[in-house]
Amino acid sequence: MCNCIDEFNKMIRERSGDPEGKVKVSFSINRETGKMSDLPSMYCSYRDKKKDGTFSQKAHEHPISGEFCPFCGKKYDDE
Repeated sequence: MCNCIDEFNKMIRERSGDPEGKVKVSFSINRETGKMSDLPSMYCSYRDKKKDGTFSQKAHEHPISGEFCPFCGKKYDDE
């Protein structure tokens, strides 16, 4: 599989300055079939830095999803 999530995590940490910034990945279960989804739900998560240099408690989360890697375009099923 591609290493895009690792690279994106590194970029989030560098750009936000938050050492805990990351992409969160989860899989959902279809209520009708009871089967786990083949496609992950991902969220980019980072915290704002305060004027005193510490990080806020609340993290921003932005959704990222699809059947292709949003970073390199490779289809998830292919790997």
